[in-house]
Amino acid sequence: IIQALRRRRPGISNVRAFAAASLVMFLVDIVIEQIFVRAQVYGYPRTWSELTLFAGTQYQFPVYESISVAVYAAGFTALRMSALDAADVVSFVERGAHRLTPALRTPARLLAVIGFCALWAALAYFVPWSWLSVTADSIVKLPSFLLPG
Repeated sequence: IIQALRRRRPGISNVRAFAAASLVMFLVDIVIEQIFVRAQVYGYPRTWSELTLFAGTQYQFPVYESISVAVYAAGFTALRMSALDAADVVSFVERGAHRLTPALRTPARLLAVIGFCALWAALAYFVPWSWLSVTADSIVKLPSFLLPG
């Protein structure tokens, strides 16, 4: 999305490009999630009612889930775009690996990317999602086939 925006509008700022890409990701996630929730592939038994569509029903959907997905995706996009935008095609987490011995460069770069991905997933999605789930106030009973175990 960002590359397409840059081709169409070469002067677009990174803030606007990332905002547009995040908005698209947010909207796509809402649509996909609604399909799965309505098809009863899964459900959200505990949500914050103020930030939930269809709160109190088995089809309730927390909008903050799509916000988290958009932020999550934006982080990975930033990582990828930092490599595409760099002259040496190296992302911001891999910078400095050239100072290591040749045998350590690839493993160090790999660990840097994996470390970023794990940290970003925790900060952008899993920690906020867990906290919001613990403090939920819209709790519904799902059909037995959607229950764990």
